[in-house]
Amino acid sequence: MKSKTLATYEYLIKLPKDGDTSQLTAMKCSHCQKFFESETYLRKHYQKKHPEHDYEHDFPGKKEV
Repeated sequence: MKSKTLATYEYLIKLPKDGDTSQLTAMKCSHCQKFFESETYLRKHYQKKHPEHDYEHDFPGKKEV
């Protein structure tokens, strides 16, 4: 049940809010199916779950915050 709730949340953060015409800010991991609200969370995910991959290589031009 917990993984289904998490998957639903990850899906919802990709959807624009009512009346929001700006670009979505959700970022997808290049190595799994997870989405993140910000670059900071994605970077932490890379360090924890994909330490063998280089974040800077997969997302060139992104600066550490």
